Amino acid sequence: MDKKIYISLFVLYAILQLVSTNSDHEKRNVTKNVYDVKCGNISHKLVHIKSTSKSNLENEIHYLISTINLPTIVVKHVLKKTTVTINNDNICNRNGEAFTFSDNNKELSGVIITRIFSYNDSSDTVSLKKASKIGPNIISHYEWLLSNSPDNSDKSVMTLFSGTTHNSSSQLTLMTKTYSETYRSTDLPHDSVNENVTEFRLTLNKLYAEKYLRYAVEVTFFSTNNSEDSGKYKTFKSIDDEYTPGIFKYWTITFPISTFASWKPVAYNSEVFSRQTQSLLYQFDDSGNELSSKGKLNSKSYIDWSIVAGIPSIMFYSTNVTFGVSKDGWYQETNYSSWTGMVGVGEPPTDSVSTKVYIIISICLGSPIVLMLVGIFTLLIRQVKFGRNNYKAIN
Repeated sequence: MDKKIYISLFVLYAILQLVSTNSDHEKRNVTKNVYDVKCGNISHKLVHIKSTSKSNLENEIHYLISTINLPTIVVKHVLKKTTVTINNDNICNRNGEAFTFSDNNKELSGVIITRIFSYNDSSDTVSLKKASKIGPNIISHYEWLLSNSPDNSDKSVMTLFSGTTHNSSSQLTLMTKTYSETYRSTDLPHDSVNENVTEFRLTLNKLYAEKYLRYAVEVTFFSTNNSEDSGKYKTFKSIDDEYTPGIFKYWTITFPISTFASWKPVAYNSEVFSRQTQSLLYQFDDSGNELSSKGKLNSKSYIDWSIVAGIPSIMFYSTNVTFGVSKDGWYQETNYSSWTGMVGVGEPPTDSVSTKVYIIISICLGSPIVLMLVGIFTLLIRQVKFGRNNYKAIN
C-alpha cells in the first residue's frame, strides 16, 4: 500500500510539472535592426528591437537601445503596425527628436544611465549620505562599441554594448535581452521574465580603485503622458528565495502608460555569479537619503543629452544605486560590480512559490495524513469483512 501511495504522488508531481511547463502563454516574434548613425568621422550604433505578438500582428513592443552620450533604453507599446525613423542629423546636432514612430503617438518610457561616479565610503556603510567625497561622472570617458556576435537563443534576442577608454583596461558593459515568451533567466538573479520584458545588465569592470572607494549609478526614468502617480515606486516582498538566495524582495516603478522598470536589490562582484559572489544593492535619493519601501521619486528638470531629449512633455525621475556590504573590502577587493534589472509593458513579473516547492510541501505535510487515513480505512475494511467470523455468539 505504501508503494502505491508514493507512486501516485510521483505521478501527480510529474503531471503538475508538465502542466506548468506547457502553460498557454502569449508568445512573440522578436527581431533586431541596427542603425548606423554617422556624425562626421564618428559612427554610432543604435539598436531597434521589435517584439510582435504571434496571435495579433498589430500588437507590437518597440525597444530602442542606445549608448550615444548616455546609455538609454526606450520602451513603446503600440496596437497597430508601426515603423521607426532615426533622425541622423538631429542626433549629431543634439537638437530636435532623435527618432519618430509612424503612429504619431508620443507615449513611451524607459531608463537612462545618467551618471556613474565614485564616492568615498570610509564609514564602510555603503551609504551616499555619509560619503565624504563624490567623484565626477565617468560615462563620457568611454567609447562604446556594439558586439557583432551576441548570444541569441530561441527565447531571447541579445544586444551587448562595451565601453572602453584609451588609457586604461577598465570597461563598462550594457547587455540587454528581449524575451519572446515566459521564461526563467538562466543566470543569477534568475529573474522571472516574459514576452513583455527586456532585461538589462550594467557591469563595471576594472575601474579605478583605491581604499574606501565605491561606485554608484544614477538611474533616471522617463515617461510621457504623466500624472500624479508618475514616479511612484514600491518594494514588494516574497516568501520564497528559491531563485535568488537570501533576497526576498524586488523594487519596481510603474508609469501611467502601463510600463515599468524593476529589479531585485542584489549585485555581483565577480564574473561568476553565485551566492559567494553576491552583494547587495541600495537606493538613495538626490540628497543621499535611502529610499523607503514605497514613495515617489523626485523629478528632474534637466539631464545631459540622450536620444529622448527632444521629445515633448517628457518627465524624468531619478534614483542612485550603490553596491556592496560592510567589510567587503570596497570596490578594490574585486574590481567588479554587475547589476541586473528589467523594463517592459504591463505588470512586472514577480517571483512566486514554484510548483516544485508546492509539491515538496504537499508531500511533507500530506503524506502522514494520507498514510493515517489509509490505515484507518484498512482497519475499517478488515473490521467489516472479518469481524463477525472471529467471534462466536453468546448464548
